[in-house]
Amino acid sequence: MNDAGDARLIGNLIARGCDMTEPRQVGIHFYAPAKDRAEALAAVLDAEGLEPHIFEREGEWLVAGLKKWMIVSQETIAELRQSSEDLAKRHGATFHGWQASLDPGMDV
Repeated sequence: MNDAGDARLIGNLIARGCDMTEPRQVGIHFYAPAKDRAEALAAVLDAEGLEPHIFEREGEWLVAGLKKWMIVSQETIAELRQSSEDLAKRHGATFHGWQASLDPGMDV
């Protein structure tokens, strides 16, 4: 994910009519090459207050950190992306991207 991808996802939220001044749930996603690295990454996410989930798919381990509440903006997402990339690097993993919830009552 990069600035252009972040801007596209933020633009999608705005286009859907989301109130970008309100906090929303954000999830972050990683790929890890081994179960032990995925578990170590999940432990850090848990310690940071996120809800970690680990999935194995085709020899890769997917790690999701869910239920982070934040106001989504280009600046806050750039900070989130940088800290997520740093975390991934420390654990030999790859940061895959982020997702954000719509406003309450909105359908996907």
